[in-house]
Formats: sequence, structure tokens, C-alpha cells
Amino acid sequence: MSISDEQIRQRGSVLGIQVISQSTAKRLGIVTEIWVDMNQRQIMGLTVTEKAIPGTAIGFGDSYYMALEDINLLGPDAILVDTDRVLQDILVSERYSNLIGCEVVTESGEVLGKVRDFQFDPETGDLLYLILSSLGLPIIPAQLISTYLLDVNEV
Repeated sequence: MSISDEQIRQRGSVLGIQVISQSTAKRLGIVTEIWVDMNQRQIMGLTVTEKAIPGTAIGFGDSYYMALEDINLLGPDAILVDTDRVLQDILVSERYSNLIGCEVVTESGEVLGKVRDFQFDPETGDLLYLILSSLGLPIIPAQLISTYLLDVNEV
């Protein structure tokens, strides 16, 4: 089964989105990071941070891990979950990667670039494409640097 372009989500478009509990209608925080298991090539979960600087994905305060499977709906403006019990202590840094800034190198040793962003299927968590650039810094607008898409199956 193939995924349509409308279903694909990009990391950068998910950062800064609010997480809302459906049972209490309470805002739990915002997404400040997405965690990937490169061995499985899957999105495993998100970091949800309690407070944020308005209009940014920069969070402060308490941070929690939320597994992708606990998400009921990943919409364009909010993520809906059943309850605040989906938030766990954040102990993912040793198990998963955020991929940003990781260098991509061919088998012959040629550097293709650094990971600037990635695209994934929010339903399955499958990592689909890496977005590469020479710097791998998502803070630099894409219009100012060359970027290209690399199918994760080529990695």
C-alpha cells in the first residue's frame, strides 16, 4: 500500500504543535523533538515540553516522552491523546536519535550531506525520506540553501 503526499508529515511541521488531552481538554505541552529508531527506520515518539516561547518550537519547563502509538490524531494544529497518562519520563537519548545534523555518507566514503529534516508516515511511524543539505541546520531557511530528498530505502 502506498502513502499519498497528503498523508506524509515533515518533522519541521510537527515541532511546536500543541498536545491536547481528549479526556480533560487540557493542553499538555508542545512537541519539541521527534525520536527515531534508525534500526527499524521508524518514528518511536515525541518529546512534549510543558511550556513554549509563543510561535516557536522552543520549549522550557518539564519535558516528557510520548510514544507515537499513544497519539489518537496528529492534525495540522494539534495532537490529540486520550489522557495525560501517555506522558512518560524522558529517557530516550540513549535508545533513539533525532537524526538532525547526522552525516550521510556513501559506501565509497563520499559525503552526501547532513540530515536537515525528515518525512514520515504518521499512521505507521515509517521513516520515508531524509532531507539533506550541506549544513544540516533546520534554522537556516530552505530557500537559502540547496536541499534534496533521499529515500530512506537508499540508506
